[in-house]
Amino acid sequence: MPPPILKRYIISEPLEAGHRLPSERRLADWLNVSRVVLREALSELMGEGILDRPTPYSLCVAEFDRSKLAAELAGLSSQDAETNDLIQLRVVLELGAIDAILANATEDHLKEIERWVIEGERKLAAGEPIYRADSKFHAALLQSLDNEVINSFLPLIEEHLRNDILIDPHQLTSVGLPADHRVVQQHREIYEAIKRRDPVATRHWLLAHLKPYIDRARR
Repeated sequence: MPPPILKRYIISEPLEAGHRLPSERRLADWLNVSRVVLREALSELMGEGILDRPTPYSLCVAEFDRSKLAAELAGLSSQDAETNDLIQLRVVLELGAIDAILANATEDHLKEIERWVIEGERKLAAGEPIYRADSKFHAALLQSLDNEVINSFLPLIEEHLRNDILIDPHQLTSVGLPADHRVVQQHREIYEAIKRRDPVATRHWLLAHLKPYIDRARR
């Protein structure tokens, strides 16, 4: 998914020819992908003439047909069946797993969940995108089940979150918005409820956290 996200990002900002992109390390962190995956995506965009590398250490937006790219991206709808299916899968997995998470989460699991709560708070305070911390937080919740079948679904959860960036690429640069504060605060509340082994509070905060996605799927 990184190539479409980067294309949407370039078009929607908009980034003019010659604009220098963030470092590979930062882009990989923002998108929660490996450097290998990112480099493949960047190579694809360079092959299409959308990006240019004037020096070995810089990557810039090239001169290209923006109307053609905009038409290509217009076909990527936020309301297609696949996106709604991913939303439904995520909601069913996470809400359905609450009791098992509370029963199964060890101290090590709690430390891993809290790690990403703290990372989200740190990113928000630093004015950086919280996407990776958000993705890893939800992965840590489900990984606490130690269930290999559920673990096999984690890439689909990450794909759903990437689709969310595709819908709104400003998440890569417009940081510190009310939605970011909501996400980070709710991560903290969910973690604290799990730590207390409180099923009512955990369900309340997780449902509140997932509600924007549920509402989107219903529209």
